[in-house]
Amino acid sequence: MKYFYIVLFFLYSTVCIAQNEIVSNESSSAYFKNNDISDYSLKDDSLKRVRIFLSSVIKHDEKKQSMKQILALYAKLPKAKLDYKLGKYMAPVGAVTTIGGGSLVYSALKGKQGSALVKGKTYDYKIRSLPKLLVGLGLFAGGLCLIEFSNELINTSVEIYNYKNNPKKRIGFVQKGEVGLTPMGNIGFIMKF
Repeated sequence: MKYFYIVLFFLYSTVCIAQNEIVSNESSSAYFKNNDISDYSLKDDSLKRVRIFLSSVIKHDEKKQSMKQILALYAKLPKAKLDYKLGKYMAPVGAVTTIGGGSLVYSALKGKQGSALVKGKTYDYKIRSLPKLLVGLGLFAGGLCLIEFSNELINTSVEIYNYKNNPKKRIGFVQKGEVGLTPMGNIGFIMKF
């Protein structure tokens, strides 16, 4: 039973991290739109990756793009195209691996009913397989890692596209700087280059 709680803890922490990333992306993009600093990565020709729980969606002009549309945008960028394809095809493999690992963990923890006859008295007990449990935990963790890696590959493809199509200055001059509360409620600097 304690393994179930460990798995539940890791699953809960993954959900919290994903929700925190979604909230921080929404609040920062709203801040940039309201404060006229939206030229960073939200130009007309740039892409934006939005994280939804364990998957990623690519948006162009706030519209969700299909795989065909994204591959057409990546036509001249082979590295971005390869990263995007690998990321898209790796996500379902990670999901299947996670589900398989979870079912193995459940099966190992559930065990099989057994009974033994000792000195004329019958004793009932559970037969649980430790190797099955460890393999299930490994598959579960490996599947989550595959899902996260696929999201990172998709994010890398978006960054490559935005970098190639919207070259930024390598050296910038501070146009405006403010000291105070940041959009997340911390004390810090907000600078416009």
